[in-house]
Amino acid sequence: MELGDYVMVPSKVDHLLIHLGRVKGDCIYNLQSELTFSRDVKWLGELKRLEIDKKSLHSMGSLTTVFKVRCDNSLIQLFQQLESQRE
Repeated sequence: MELGDYVMVPSKVDHLLIHLGRVKGDCIYNLQSELTFSRDVKWLGELKRLEIDKKSLHSMGSLTTVFKVRCDNSLIQLFQQLESQRE
């Protein structure tokens, strides 16, 4: 992942929700933390899993971690809309 990449992560509280964000910080290495590697993320919003088309949902990989959004135009447009609403 790089600065500016869009990311998604499933909610640990509600398995039907997925949080959407954009990487805004460099990778931080911290041996004292559970999260040895981390990055700051600007969280833009959340979606219900049912609102994401199946192709995009299946492209996400493991639903147990944060992952980079692959270049799917509909998802990228959604992220951009969310981001413009937050500015």
